[in-house]
Amino acid sequence: MLLTRNLLYTGITRAKELLIIIGDNNTVSFMIKNVDSKKRNTGLKYKLEKIDVNVSIGTSFFDIKKN
Repeated sequence: MLLTRNLLYTGITRAKELLIIIGDNNTVSFMIKNVDSKKRNTGLKYKLEKIDVNVSIGTSFFDIKKN
């Protein structure tokens, strides 16, 4: 589940000054070719609701207002 292209891309694009990728060539090559994207259930909405925050999920943003 973690060996996906989008996760590798995220790691690469967050590097500010230096990027060192540790792993064998087969694993990195597999990640580059693996375009599968799984739905990630982070529980963020539940956690925000638990601290009494209104959550409106739009198409590309969260509108969060503290109650």
